[in-house]
Amino acid sequence: MRISIDIPTQLSVEAAWNTLTTWQAHGQWIPLTKMIILKQGEQPGVGDKFIGRTGIGVLAFDDVMTVTRFEAPGTRGVCEVTKSGRLVKGSASFAVAKTDAGTVVTWVEDIPLPAWIEKLVGWALKVVGAAVFRAALTKALRT
Repeated sequence: MRISIDIPTQLSVEAAWNTLTTWQAHGQWIPLTKMIILKQGEQPGVGDKFIGRTGIGVLAFDDVMTVTRFEAPGTRGVCEVTKSGRLVKGSASFAVAKTDAGTVVTWVEDIPLPAWIEKLVGWALKVVGAAVFRAALTKALRT
C-alpha cells in the first residue's frame, strides 16, 4: 500500500526540514504517538533509529524506523527510513522542495500488506492514512 501526499507550507525549506528531522517532536503532531529515540548522532542523519509507539494501551504498536537516506536540503532535501517492526514493515520518506510560495513537503508511506487485506480494506486504509498524515503534517508545518 502506498500513501503519497503533498503539503504546501510558507516555511522555508530549512525550517520545514528541521521540523521533520526533529525525531522526538513527531509525537507532538502524529496522533496517539510517542517517540522513543534508540540511536541518534549530534545531528540527524543516516543510522538514526527510533520507534513511533502508536495507540492506546494494549492496542498500541511499535513502528521501528532506521534512517537509510539523508540528503539535507539546498533547494531540496530527502529523508528515507526503513520500517522493521513486528507489525509495520516497509518504508517511508519525505522530501522538501522550494517553491515560489515557500516549500512543498512530499510524504510517502510504502507499507506492504497481505494481498487479502489490500483487496478487502486497502482503499479505506489509504483514505484514512492520507487524511491522518495530511492533518499531522499540516499541524507540524504551521507557520
